[in-house]
Amino acid sequence: MKRQAKYKPLLFTTTMRNPERLKRFLAVLKEYNGKILNNKLAEKIAGAIIKKELYKPTNLSQKIKQKLKEGKILNNVEITKILRDNP
Repeated sequence: MKRQAKYKPLLFTTTMRNPERLKRFLAVLKEYNGKILNNKLAEKIAGAIIKKELYKPTNLSQKIKQKLKEGKILNNVEITKILRDNP
């Protein structure tokens, strides 16, 4: 029986230890400076973080894994699927 997907927060503890990644993370956040954080904006930020490969969710399709392995940029449809598959 397949387990029900649960909400889980993005954990940046190990991802953000690298100073170069932290700079890139802050650059993503800067794009949203002055905006009110709500669920929709949080999803956009999470999508941008995934798109820039600062965070890699655990539940990825083989197609997306292969695309990342090849160094290809994910499109918005793929980012939406990743967010949906990793609540």
